[in-house]
Amino acid sequence: ALALITSACSFGTPDEPAATIGDLTYSEQDLNDYLATVNPANAAAIDRQHIANWLTAWIFLNALRFQLEEIGVTVTPEHENQALFRLSAANPEFDPTAAGATIQISQQATLQAAQEWVTRMLPDVTPSQLSQIEPPRVLCSRHILVADQREAATVSQRFFAGADFRELAAELSLDTANAELGGDLGCVLEGIFVPEFEAAAYATTPGGIAIVETQFGVHVIQVISAGPATSLYHPQLERSYVAELAQDAQNELVYRAQSAVEAQRSQAINDLYEQAIAIYVDEVTINERYGQWDERNFLVTVPPLT
Repeated sequence: ALALITSACSFGTPDEPAATIGDLTYSEQDLNDYLATVNPANAAAIDRQHIANWLTAWIFLNALRFQLEEIGVTVTPEHENQALFRLSAANPEFDPTAAGATIQISQQATLQAAQEWVTRMLPDVTPSQLSQIEPPRVLCSRHILVADQREAATVSQRFFAGADFRELAAELSLDTANAELGGDLGCVLEGIFVPEFEAAAYATTPGGIAIVETQFGVHVIQVISAGPATSLYHPQLERSYVAELAQDAQNELVYRAQSAVEAQRSQAINDLYEQAIAIYVDEVTINERYGQWDERNFLVTVPPLT
């Protein structure tokens, strides 16, 4: 699995190492050959930070590849071929025979192998799994935003005394975006409003009002209808609109379920990286000519020139 990497590295040669990890060596000659491709006119003029970054990338690549082998994941020639295709597509001038190109190919191939492993461990959500999850509910409501609980109590008293909620909103609401619309918030999927607002609204019988404080102020909420996107729960709406809401709810369910999987995959990849770093951080050496090994941050640092 390490054939592609080791082809760019020297083993048991008289070349002084630029960096090592485990039993792998990246020689000074390898580094000089690479730098000559970066700046053919004057390789010695290349920024020291560029060299440190390149060595850091080489070290991390091998640590990750070692860790993948530990969990039974092999970076195959097919991964390397696909990596070469992507690099060539991104840069038509990419030369796979140039010094350092094999490392760039290995980086891409290794990351792809890691991502494929995570995808196998955490596959996409299936239709069968989705059928067991309730789509987000729909809330149709109005609200009046006021400064404090005392003003909210006044709004509530006037409403139960017979005042029209929409007129109260136009008169009193601090939410200028919809005050003139009678405080109308439309019909929206669960998860759109802040949690406190939704918890209070869904706990209220349609036709009633709820008072809740959020980061925006104190809301007096009139719940028009709430529940699954069906005509049973939203009888005031046209059937065609209810059907649109139901489709929106189903689409949102799929999106949220897949987003949760993607978040789990990202965490799994991060965990894999952290494991590789923790295991191999003590197996790295750096030629002091090129920098110092920062174990805490797993990177090659460039000390200031003296």
